Amino acid sequence: MNKQALLICGFILTFVATLPAKAAVVSHNYSYFKLWIDCNKRSAVKFDYLLWSDSGNQSRPSAFTTDPYISASCQQKSTKSYESVHSGYDRGHMVASNHMDFSATAIKRANYMTNILPQVSQMNQGAWLKTEEITECYREYTDIRVLGGPVWSAGVKNNYFLSSHGTPTPKKYWKVLIKQDYYGNVIDAIGWIINNDTAATKSKLDNYLKSINAIESATGESIPVPSSFKYMVPSKSWSLPSGCDLS
Repeated sequence: MNKQALLICGFILTFVATLPAKAAVVSHNYSYFKLWIDCNKRSAVKFDYLLWSDSGNQSRPSAFTTDPYISASCQQKSTKSYESVHSGYDRGHMVASNHMDFSATAIKRANYMTNILPQVSQMNQGAWLKTEEITECYREYTDIRVLGGPVWSAGVKNNYFLSSHGTPTPKKYWKVLIKQDYYGNVIDAIGWIINNDTAATKSKLDNYLKSINAIESATGESIPVPSSFKYMVPSKSWSLPSGCDLS
């Protein structure tokens, strides 16, 4: 190989070495929902599932377990509570366990740690729970597709659980609910980007309403709704219908 060729090869190798490492994202379809998992973060980065009228009331498992379908190198290093490491954080479900109570298998899979991330208790039991309750109510009227995931920020101190669990703490979470008719056509949609902090209570959910387009811009995701739905921001979140069964 001549000197010019060696210089070119050296330049290429140097250029490749300086490229940022790509996140190793794997996905798995759990029959009832789908997760995308970033192995570098040991965290789910997106979830997607479809709900229809509620047809069961299986009990949620008491234990959180590792995921038998995903490599251990892609999963959190521990199943123990975040609260035991740093106070004020819950093991927050991405796919709500209550939404999977139609099947003992489905609700068990929703308790895999691949479906769990650190959520501030007030947010997990507040604004995030309210989105789950809205979903639970409206699934009785029409099919609901649910998509969402975490949002990280490079400048945030998010190392509470890096040593214990191997995962950073998201700054925010996003969720989109899509109402679909019998044929899968979109008839309505709503979305939020919710801060992962103590202010994100149930009564403040409307503060986090975003257009689908804004959520796409913030997350890099492509949300499967027609363009006519992408720029709308409702004045308030969908109200819980009277007599809704949240069990």
